[in-house]
Amino acid sequence: MSRVNEIKKFWEQIKERDGGMCRIPLEDFSFCGNPGIEPCHIIPKSRGHWRGINDVQNGIWGCRECHSITHTFEGRKRCIKYLRDTFGYDYSDKHYQEYLSA
Repeated sequence: MSRVNEIKKFWEQIKERDGGMCRIPLEDFSFCGNPGIEPCHIIPKSRGHWRGINDVQNGIWGCRECHSITHTFEGRKRCIKYLRDTFGYDYSDKHYQEYLSA
């Protein structure tokens, strides 16, 4: 699969799973209620998570206002916990452990 097709598939999977709505959890684990505009990587390639960068469990659909939440430690931690508890994803990979153990 080409890189472009891989990214397109990632976008489609995340948008479908999250119903096109922003699913980035706020501090109280509620959602802003805005329509999302793009998938957000929870653990970016710059943090060493290159192998699963476009894996559906490493993405969450977000709006422009909430996207920056995924750039913080606490925001990533909330996203991982929400996705794990809601969809049963396995976050045993070392890239996720620092967020689940904190």
